[in-house]
Amino acid sequence: AQGPLDGAGMARTPSSFYAEIDRYEIIEEAADPENPLAKGMEVLKARIPLMGQGSHAEYNIRVQNEGNYHIVRRRFAEFVTLHDFLKRQFGPVLMLELPKKTPIRYFNQDKLEDRKNALNVYLKDLCKRKEIVDLVEVQRFFGCQVRPGSVPTSGYAPQAQAPQIRQPAPPVVVGAAPGKPVVHSDSEDELARWDT
Repeated sequence: AQGPLDGAGMARTPSSFYAEIDRYEIIEEAADPENPLAKGMEVLKARIPLMGQGSHAEYNIRVQNEGNYHIVRRRFAEFVTLHDFLKRQFGPVLMLELPKKTPIRYFNQDKLEDRKNALNVYLKDLCKRKEIVDLVEVQRFFGCQVRPGSVPTSGYAPQAQAPQIRQPAPPVVVGAAPGKPVVHSDSEDELARWDT
């Protein structure tokens, strides 16, 4: 009896690690039906990633690990976070190519299918590299329990990131030396002598 097959029809051993996207789903963010401005903003958010949340695609990833199977759902942004982490860890020897981010979200079937296929190539290449799969952060991305012998790194957890809060920059005062107070003077006398 032959074991499970990978996307290329090749047999996998029960102890191997494998992940493949089997489908994707568009998640719609509901707008307030009473507020036309909110509805318009939702249309923009759905298409422009820089505007924050909004409608998005979630990829259903079937993971085989140590003979067990489970499903995790990930957004493309989570793939980007994982890939950025791997680039920091491995530098130029990473040799994995993540599909490019697009400035506009596309929800047509052809574009989504193309991205799904490109992500599956990425996952296939990633799963071949034990030094990557053994990282705690990668196991967390795939929803796996951390195995004994896993390689801990920076404590980074792709799917469990705390939101980053940006601190406002201190005001910049033009004309003041750093650390020196700015002296404001509206004296009529100074204005009267400006041309002398």
